[in-house]
Amino acid sequence: MKKEKTEVRLAFDVKEIAALVAITRATDNHRALFGRQVEPGLFFVKDEGIYLMPSAAGMEINPETGTLPVSYAKGFNPKVGRQYVWEKAHDISGDDFSEFVPLEAVEPLLDSCSEIYVVLTEKMLAVEGKPKRRVA
Repeated sequence: MKKEKTEVRLAFDVKEIAALVAITRATDNHRALFGRQVEPGLFFVKDEGIYLMPSAAGMEINPETGTLPVSYAKGFNPKVGRQYVWEKAHDISGDDFSEFVPLEAVEPLLDSCSEIYVVLTEKMLAVEGKPKRRVA
């Protein structure tokens, strides 16, 4: 019998998230989510992989990656073992989804953390950070 996971912690690169925040802040035009307009923020998405992307509308595809600007959760980039990533992502949710993450949940972590986590439970999504180690 498979044990139910009560919490999933997905790690993201702080520098990549900072770049997404900068893209988001650079425009006043943001996409709608589920038919409602949103304030500037990030979308947490699970489809082919799991990633964060800016809410900014009109972004251009990155010629190096062939995608819009995104930051994949560590271990969830479909370009690195597509079938394996699909199975891991499917274990988190059998359905594709997109959730809005306000910039206020992310920006305070950019300077003080070495890693950013999206934490999922069956009933909530939270953003946390791993504090940087201080060198004496």
